[in-house]
This record gives sequence, C-alpha cells and structure tokens, in this order.
Amino acid sequence: MEKESKKKANKYAKRLRKTAKEPCVKKMPSKMKKAYLRAAENHYAQVSGKTIYMWDYYLSDIDNDEKAELFIKYGTCEADMQLLVYQYIEEEAVMVDSVYCTHSTLCAYKNNEGIIMYESHMGGEAIYLLTLENGKIKSKIIGGRYVDTGDYITLKGVLKSHVFYNKNWKKTVRYYDLISI
Repeated sequence: MEKESKKKANKYAKRLRKTAKEPCVKKMPSKMKKAYLRAAENHYAQVSGKTIYMWDYYLSDIDNDEKAELFIKYGTCEADMQLLVYQYIEEEAVMVDSVYCTHSTLCAYKNNEGIIMYESHMGGEAIYLLTLENGKIKSKIIGGRYVDTGDYITLKGVLKSHVFYNKNWKKTVRYYDLISI
C-alpha cells in the first residue's frame, strides 16, 4: 500500500510547476491589493488577548478565474492551523471557506486546477489537492503514508512565503506584493 501511495504522490509531484509563477498576482488591481492587505493585517495581530495569529499568507489562483485568492495560515500553533481562503468580491476581501492545514506546505498546481497541500509530521506525509468550487474548498486526498528516514516526497512550485524571522526569531511579515508602488 505504501509503495502505491508514494507512486501516486510522485505522479502529482511531477505535474507541479518548477516555480510558483502566479501571473494573477502581477495583474491584481490596486483596490484588490488594498482589500487583501487589510484582511492579512487583521489576522496578524493577537485576537481577544489570545495568541491566535497569522503564520503566513499566500496568493494563488485556485479556481482558474485568472484572479488571485488570498490564503492565510492562521492559528495558535501548527496543531490547530487553519487555511483561510479569501476571494475579492464586490471590492472587498471576503472569507469564503477554511480548511485544516497542520504542518503543511502549499504548491501551485498545473494550469491553476487547484493547489497541492503537502502535510508532513512525525514520520507521516500526505498530499491533498485543494480546489475551490462555488465558494467552498474541496479537499481530495491523493495519498498518505508513513515514511522511512529520508524517503520523503520532493515537491516543486512552493508558494511564496511572506513571513520571515530574524536571528532572534522575531517575526516580520512582508506585504510587498500587496502594496502598490
């Protein structure tokens, strides 16, 4: 069973772009950037005195409409992480859905047919294809397995991260693709 899962996962991994080129991000109008910036900044701060915060944000065209969606990883820690999905609707950033995304990496999938979510934790790995249909995230598991040391799947097309840490582990978010220059 594990060999079949890895074979299937490698099949999907080969379909990933070498780099996450997102032309929809370059085409974002100023109003869309500002709406997404407000949404991202709202999640960066602590909420109600708890340590729920944005871990990262990404931009990608998950539904192949040539418009970027905003994805925000949000939670108290890797164990309760949610991926919040925003669309630009009537000049506002509107959260349309969320999905659990513990210990995960997001990758651009071919021809904007969704995004790949790769989870890896404590000797296990799984790959999911996430699509957005009628404002709802659909999550299809491609495969999962326990991993022998050093035998992890290698993925390409990882979406650009916007959170950086300095040498003292102080977190900084760079909003460079959401700020009109």
